[in-house]
Amino acid sequence: MFIYLYGLGLGFGKGFMYASPLAAAWSHLPGRKGTASGIIISGFGFGGFIFGNVSHHLCNPDNLSVEPYVNAAGHKMNLFPDSVAERVPFMMRSLASIWLGLFVIGLLCISKYDGVLYNEHQDAKVRPEINTEVDDAEQALEEYSEEHLPVVEILKSKKFGLLYLLAICHFFYGYYMQNSYKQFGFSGGIDDRTLTRIGSFGALFNGCFKIFWASLLDYYPFKRCYLILVAIQFMMLIWVHWAVYSDWQFFIVICLSYMCDGSLTSMLPVVTL
Repeated sequence: MFIYLYGLGLGFGKGFMYASPLAAAWSHLPGRKGTASGIIISGFGFGGFIFGNVSHHLCNPDNLSVEPYVNAAGHKMNLFPDSVAERVPFMMRSLASIWLGLFVIGLLCISKYDGVLYNEHQDAKVRPEINTEVDDAEQALEEYSEEHLPVVEILKSKKFGLLYLLAICHFFYGYYMQNSYKQFGFSGGIDDRTLTRIGSFGALFNGCFKIFWASLLDYYPFKRCYLILVAIQFMMLIWVHWAVYSDWQFFIVICLSYMCDGSLTSMLPVVTL
């Protein structure tokens, strides 16, 4: 039951948390959708930086290391001591209580701007340096949206299929690394507290660079920005196999991997919505 509730709740929760703040932010900053998306979605990364350390202190305050264990089937694995496992429910309840409070505060602060921010003449003064390709893409997107296509037609479109395939291929490495980086680190002899700090700084990179990469879409085409991300991610995919034996190398790999993973999540809403 816990697996189903946690898995479904995480997916639906993140989906709902994306849509409402983005729509509200875009109403306030219609000429800076990339920047607005980056700032909003960066909260996911900054939250990981804070709560990664909080969860470690709640669950493993003594910084205990994993121990070798052989199960009934004879499979070898590395597990934390029972004292750490017994504190997991307490950690989950504590974090859930904190997040509920933050959710209520955020819900009360969301507002949508319905007025006119500026006229065309003012807009030209505010955005003289904006790339014309981006302006043309935004105009085409507005015209496309005015057609009010049904959801089924959108799902059948070539653009949706390509973006969906791109997201699956891109996020596979990012989510895998986020959930398995400690196992990689343990294999190289890195202790749990150091790995937690590495993951926390990775989340910080995730949040900061969401703003940076999404803001670039206000000036440059998506393909050009994404090509750079793919190149960085490919290098990290190769480097990680040797980086586990060095704290600072593993730190660099995880931070840049988190950056690549988080940056696309802030860029996709601008491209698709």
